[in-house]
Amino acid sequence: MLPKLPEEKPATTPAARMESFRGWIFLAAILIGYPLGYSMVTRGFWSDLDD
Repeated sequence: MLPKLPEEKPATTPAARMESFRGWIFLAAILIGYPLGYSMVTRGFWSDLDD
C-alpha cells in the first residue's frame, strides 16, 4: 500500500500564488521559442537542408 499524500493547502500569500501559477510554463516557452524561431527563419536555418 502506498502512503496517503498530504492534502495541498491553498496558496494564501502573494508569493505562493505566483509560484503555483501554471502560466509561467507557457510564458517561458514563448520567451524561448519566439526568438529562436525568429532567428532560424531570418538567418535561413532551413536553406542548408534544401541542397
